[in-house]
Formats: sequence, C-alpha cells, structure tokens
Amino acid sequence: MANNQAGTISILLGDGKGGFAPAKSSPLAVSSPAAMVVTDLNRDGDPDLAVANPNTFTTIFGDGMGGFELPLVQIITPPAPAVNLSSATLDFGGVAVNSTSPAKTVTITNAGNGQLTFSAFTVSGEFALNSSATTCSNSVPLSPGQTCAVGVTFTPQADGTITGDLTISDNAPGSPQTVTLTGMGADFSITPKPPEQSMPGTGQSA
Repeated sequence: MANNQAGTISILLGDGKGGFAPAKSSPLAVSSPAAMVVTDLNRDGDPDLAVANPNTFTTIFGDGMGGFELPLVQIITPPAPAVNLSSATLDFGGVAVNSTSPAKTVTITNAGNGQLTFSAFTVSGEFALNSSATTCSNSVPLSPGQTCAVGVTFTPQADGTITGDLTISDNAPGSPQTVTLTGMGADFSITPKPPEQSMPGTGQSA
C-alpha cells in the first residue's frame, strides 16, 4: 500500500480468507509514492513492487520469504527537446544601400527526444524575417529529429559594417538561442567629376 504523504510503502500479506493480515514489518521509505503495481520484475517467481514517483521509478524485489529487499531508485529523465543550429552566424556580405539582399537561412534541428515548440522569432538591426524562406512556425511543434528553417534578409540604410541578431525563443534548454547577423552596406552611387578648367595659352587673353 502506497502512503504518499508519509513517503512510505506498507506491505500487507494476504490472510488466505480474501483479506490482508496486519503489517509485520515497518513501512519501506519511498519518496512520494504516487502509484504502485505488484509484478514479477526479474522473473524469479517472486512478487516484486514497481513504484512510480515524481521523476523517479523505484523497484523493490521480493526476497522469496514474504518480504522485500531494499528499494532501488532509478532517476527518470523526462523527454526534452534540444536545439541544434546549422550556423551561429549569417554573413550577408556587401549589399547596396537601400537594397534588399536575397534571403539567407538558419536550419533548426530538434536533437532532443521531446517536442520542440517555438514562441518567437525576432531580429534586430537592419535585418528582417523572410516568410517565404521560413518553415519554422510558432503553431507547429518540431518532433525529435525534424528540421525547419528561418529566413532573414538584409536592407542596409547606410554604408559600412552593420550587425544584428536573430533570436529564437522556444521550450528547449538554453533558450533563447541567438544567431549573429552581419552585413556591409555599400554605396555604389557615382559622384560626377567636375569639368576640368583649361588654362589660357601663351598669347591668349584670359
């Protein structure tokens, strides 16, 4: 019998009359037993106990004499997603000022064993999310082993080096993940060269 609040398990043996005899031994200490089943776990013909606890699983083997050995506690790691990024940086190179670059993408892989859910994708600087190149979605979880992509474009407003970040928020450890964005704004405009002024020759008046 599992005693959740007391953190123990009481062993009551059958009395042969459809009931149970009083417990003959002290309760076994088991942290927060939530559920318990009696089964032959090691197939030795003796009944054993399997106890479910929060984040743990306890096995108690029968000793063949109506009693049980010391509990064995096993830690249960709940399924959890893990994010693997195809790249930690995106470099857009040189792009003409006030022009938009082709989209570059980061591929996200769920390398864990639980569902990966996204809550937000944000960019900073003179960069923008590109919906056409993006397959990741806040509304569609990513199963273990699956991949999706986030597309980003670059529209420089001035010449020079420009940086920003793509931030990915999700339910995986280490969230949010960040991808560094870099690009170079290039001013390709041509400044007209002023006309050359000729100097008056010998014998010519100015």
